[in-house]
Amino acid sequence: MLLVVCFSPSYSFSEVINGRTNNAAAQALNWNMDLLPKNSGLTVEGVFHRYTITKDQAADATVSITNKHIKSNNNIYEYVDVWDNLPGNTKVKFDPTPSLLGNLFGPGAITLDGNGQLSNVHVSYQYRYDTCYNPLNDPTCPGFDEAFLQYMLNNNLLNASPNITDPLYDEIIQYQLEQQAEVDEIEAANLEAEETIEDQSFEDKFSVSGTAQQLADPIKQQNLMQELMGVGSLDEYSQISIIDVVTITDVVEIKDVAEIKDNYRALRNLAQDKTHRRMVRLQYEE
Repeated sequence: MLLVVCFSPSYSFSEVINGRTNNAAAQALNWNMDLLPKNSGLTVEGVFHRYTITKDQAADATVSITNKHIKSNNNIYEYVDVWDNLPGNTKVKFDPTPSLLGNLFGPGAITLDGNGQLSNVHVSYQYRYDTCYNPLNDPTCPGFDEAFLQYMLNNNLLNASPNITDPLYDEIIQYQLEQQAEVDEIEAANLEAEETIEDQSFEDKFSVSGTAQQLADPIKQQNLMQELMGVGSLDEYSQISIIDVVTITDVVEIKDVAEIKDNYRALRNLAQDKTHRRMVRLQYEE
């Protein structure tokens, strides 16, 4: 029966799982290692065994529990009991091991060399793994964002559509939607900023609010003059020049006039003005 003990540190979302497999020898005295969970980074921490040996005390017998290395014919695990000159009995033991990667465990077996018989055999493996050994196992794992981005880079999925069979299909689609939303938001903000600048009027740019205080400061006054001189709308007036000069050559002539008569009223007014000036002058001469 599977025994699982979970540890969930308050400072991390990862969990360390400790468990034990079912009886590997329930059906036969040899077995494969499909009974181990397939979690990344799983390690075997020990092997529990129980068996009964029936034999004569004088008989020699050796019981071995072994697992082949998945990549060779050597044993990755081996435990041996020597029963020479010992009576039959029931043996129960937990054999702790250094942490050995579970994916290196090949076929296992319990064998008897010598005279005797085995019964009531039970062999199970104590294992341990971290649920976040591979951060991609869960979005809540520490380091998930970095590992997820690297996964997308390695598989050219930043801008490409993922295969629906990809184990991270949902996360990839969600990531791409979030990235597009950020791009759209930035573009909208830039467009709004450009429109605001275009709509800003000359009065907004050179508002009279606080002008008196600014003009009292020589430095601000100089900055205002430089900004004013830099306005493109004033340059158009300062750069106008007259290229062509038009000369009027027409002479106005009065034709078909038989006689030009004197303006007697005007002459009388001039005479009166002359007489008046003479009388005033005589007053000062006297």
